[in-house]
Amino acid sequence: MERRSVLRTGVASFLALFGAGFALCSKEKKQPVTGPQENGNTVDLDLNDSAHAALRNVGGAMKINLAGVSNPVLVIRRAQDQVGALSVICTHAGCEIGLPQNHEIACPCHDSRFGLDGSVIRGPATQPLPAYPAVIRDQIISITV
Repeated sequence: MERRSVLRTGVASFLALFGAGFALCSKEKKQPVTGPQENGNTVDLDLNDSAHAALRNVGGAMKINLAGVSNPVLVIRRAQDQVGALSVICTHAGCEIGLPQNHEIACPCHDSRFGLDGSVIRGPATQPLPAYPAVIRDQIISITV
């Protein structure tokens, strides 16, 4: 066997294996559909789904990842017929806020405090948390993103 033939075969084999390995790594894995369901620019959360059990009762809250939003969204059950959806990013220094406690949302970085509607209670933050329109009807929370 000639040297050129061996080199060609070796290079071709390497490229084929490299390409196949790269293709295997880049394939999307199918995930079962659970959690938020998209409907155009609206995301629906079914409160009958155990994944959203924290939102069944007034005062319940949870962070949810939504398509079209780069950071999680904090969803809060404010009243039996009222919900809110807020950005989890503090407007002061960009830290992620925590879950509500005692009707306040705290930022762990500099202790800014926000109301359940995202309004500033105590600084250093001076701007409210960005809010997304959210409604609840028939055990479905709809958030417009």
